[in-house]
Amino acid sequence: MGANLRRYHFDLGDSTAGPVGITVRINAFDKQSAVRRLRAILPDQLDLTRLLGDHRGATEHVTLHLNVDAIQASDIYDHEFV
Repeated sequence: MGANLRRYHFDLGDSTAGPVGITVRINAFDKQSAVRRLRAILPDQLDLTRLLGDHRGATEHVTLHLNVDAIQASDIYDHEFV
């Protein structure tokens, strides 16, 4: 039987326990492929300044820093067949 595509759900951080949480869904045939795909698409940093806007001159910059090399298969909390 051939390999089945799965949707892997990553949980990177927990906003209920800390200030930032990120969830991502990646389609891949296995966990390691999902990790490689996620590392490939996420940048080391995201400039969110324009997205969030300048709130009456109060926001100088907002940058989200990511350590993509730290993403592991253990960050996958669920998967389902596509």
